[in-house]
Amino acid sequence: LGLLLLPGVATSVRVRLRRGLDGAGIGVFLLSAAWILVVAPNGALTAVGLAVSVITCVTVAVAVVAGARAVRYRPAALYCASGASLATAGTAAATIATANGAPAWLAVAALAQIAGPALATVGAHRAGTEPLATDPADGDGTFAAQPLLVLPLVLALGAAAEHLIRGGRLDVTATLLGMVGVAVLAVREALATADVRRFAGRLRAREAHFRSLVAGSKDVTVVLDTDLVVRWQSPAAARQFGLSEQDVLGRPFCDLIHPQDVRAVVAGLRNAMIDGTAERGEADVLLPARLRDGFGRWRDTESTISDQRATPEVAALVLHVRDIGDRLDLE
Repeated sequence: LGLLLLPGVATSVRVRLRRGLDGAGIGVFLLSAAWILVVAPNGALTAVGLAVSVITCVTVAVAVVAGARAVRYRPAALYCASGASLATAGTAAATIATANGAPAWLAVAALAQIAGPALATVGAHRAGTEPLATDPADGDGTFAAQPLLVLPLVLALGAAAEHLIRGGRLDVTATLLGMVGVAVLAVREALATADVRRFAGRLRAREAHFRSLVAGSKDVTVVLDTDLVVRWQSPAAARQFGLSEQDVLGRPFCDLIHPQDVRAVVAGLRNAMIDGTAERGEADVLLPARLRDGFGRWRDTESTISDQRATPEVAALVLHVRDIGDRLDLE
């Protein structure tokens, strides 16, 4: 359980619970497959042996899940997870050896019980001095790229199907293990669904906040692709220049520029893309031009160019256009 508190494993109690359910599901499904294929045909375990097997499988699986998650943040967490797994396996071996009267195995169990905490201690000391491996910003991730429960579930279902096809019957223990595994999977997916909904709500709130900020700005934001075609404009364009989306989107930006200023505007945009000045932020790239508003009048404007082509979420040129007609009149 202490592994679930390691930095990088989870950022909240709900996520820690989901990590624990991941491990519990993996352990139960793998034990179910082993029970059907190996244990049941060769004689059932005692109550003590079954209890120890369940606890061991679940604990080791939780340790593996927690270690695999934390190793992205602190590589030495792998020592901690390995130590916890080894100590758990040693305790299980000692219990089974005592229950079955096999003292010869106690030495091996004791060695594992000693080596496990020692290995975890080494990992704890190394984790305090080594540099961070990655940014733990995705601490709420759910291993979406690695569906942890799929393979153990497929193994359990395959073992059950093979056993039934060969004319066998599932005993009470196999049935109970399957029911527990399905229940764990259902609870885990319910938590994941709730987290996804909460995350989607936060995204909607952030989007609304962003839109309100952009809509209230006096500057007009225009997004251009590499062909200088307008792909998006901020709501301020309608308020400041009377330009609707139908008038602008999908059209070359130069169609809005005075014919005498087109050459200078195109040259300025191309130079900003070539030399990367706008991307590095070394100096403000100001682009003066006369822009036709929605009423057909020419407005004196000044644009700041920001090259965001290297940003995957934008991948375009961003212009911040402001009306400078009043300033020029005062001058």
